[in-house]
Amino acid sequence: MSTSLTRIGRIAVRFLLGLVLLLSGIGKLLDPTGAESLVGVVMGADSVFVDYATLIVYLVTLSELVLVGWLAWGRHLMAAFTATFVLVAIFTFVVGSIVMSDQVVATCGCFGALGLDLSAEGTLVRNLVLLAIILTGILLTDASQKAEA
Repeated sequence: MSTSLTRIGRIAVRFLLGLVLLLSGIGKLLDPTGAESLVGVVMGADSVFVDYATLIVYLVTLSELVLVGWLAWGRHLMAAFTATFVLVAIFTFVVGSIVMSDQVVATCGCFGALGLDLSAEGTLVRNLVLLAIILTGILLTDASQKAEA
């Protein structure tokens, strides 16, 4: 693959991931209640973590916004894509466990006030697509690094 095509691909992946994470972060800052409810469902109503649902949601939101900045910065892309992959993989595992256990969740609260939430199954599919996009970014970055070497 040509280096200019690889570069354009990496920019497109960075832009798309950054946009999704930015919308998710801003939405949860404006209205974290859906995501807080999800923490309650995942952890169980009697879990000690339910008391910290707001803190957990804000830490996740902060992580998303830090990743937006890192992706926009464009340095150390392999690490940025890897960190993004890990975060989305955790989200995917959580949503997948909800789907597999037939728990009922009205919304994941992923986009807070922006209301871009899907069913648990829809969220799982969206996250799997995001993981594929991130893997594309990792492969394009790896190909670019090998070409430079």
